[in-house]
Amino acid sequence: MSYDYFSTLRTKHPVVHCITNHVTSNDCANLLLASGAIPVMADAPEETADITSRSNALVINLGTPRFESLSAMLAAGHEAISLPHPVVFDPVGVGASAFRTDMAASILHDLPLTVIRGNRREIVFLNTLSENLTLTANQITNYKVKSASVTNYRSGTSSFKSGSASAPNATGTVGFKGCADASAPIDSDASADSDYNAQFAADALARKLECIVIMSGETDYITNGKTSRSVKNGDPILRRITGAGCMLSALVGAFLAAVASNQEDAKVTVGPAGGAASFDSPVVNSSEIPSELQIEACVAAVGAMGLAGEIAAARMTSEDGNASCRNYLIDAVYRMDDRQLEEGIR
Repeated sequence: MSYDYFSTLRTKHPVVHCITNHVTSNDCANLLLASGAIPVMADAPEETADITSRSNALVINLGTPRFESLSAMLAAGHEAISLPHPVVFDPVGVGASAFRTDMAASILHDLPLTVIRGNRREIVFLNTLSENLTLTANQITNYKVKSASVTNYRSGTSSFKSGSASAPNATGTVGFKGCADASAPIDSDASADSDYNAQFAADALARKLECIVIMSGETDYITNGKTSRSVKNGDPILRRITGAGCMLSALVGAFLAAVASNQEDAKVTVGPAGGAASFDSPVVNSSEIPSELQIEACVAAVGAMGLAGEIAAARMTSEDGNASCRNYLIDAVYRMDDRQLEEGIR
């Protein structure tokens, strides 16, 4: 590796803004703290753009979608892109419902993403979804949030009516039935696709959206559509921990933020319980990350998470279960340094 990720995280303490799901928010925040980053878990549409403007990376997660979530994600995403900051998208359970799929379609349409991280089923589905996108402003989705709607959210009003499945001014719909295995659990990695077909889909998605795709599995696959890498770290016990993938997406954001961090120290302090942070001054990165450093950061983050899983599994005794493993996983990240990562990644 050509970059000292953990050393940078623990001296610079970059801020990672996570708009994630309420199931895994606490674990994502603790994993980021363990890495040396500062988590901010703000998800109110009224403030997400402001929070992102003072952060170093943005991670958006589809795990528990709501109307407000999409407005919050798009507002933060547009702010991140304007700076520019890395934007990581975790399409948890995409395809499980029309609403969840339409949210993903809006994000793919509106936001130039830095990284998409998902399991094989999610990545294959997103590739199919991206091929069916109608890339026009008024036909993308029933749940489309116009930029005016985002502005209204920030001023305290909403373009959506409570309980309504459609937004004003949305004149078209997008249908993506038949793209996923409806019998599989929402966040299952079950897929009839071969490894070759799944990797082909990941490469195609990366090329179409000009981003990096991380496809998690027994062997993790990282691609930008031109260059691909594989990582074989990990342990099956990670499948027994809710949110292991969400934590990985957060760590990817942290590693990208480490690479993107400017030379000025981030003046932040850890806030009260719940992941809040207070800022002494804005933490803004305006530099682009070279593509080769982006993909290397993704490979390193995937390796770090897998290695932490191996360490956690090795630490377990006959009295331990998946809850203990989750704690050991976070502890392993807390104790990990760049030398251990470089020696252990495979």
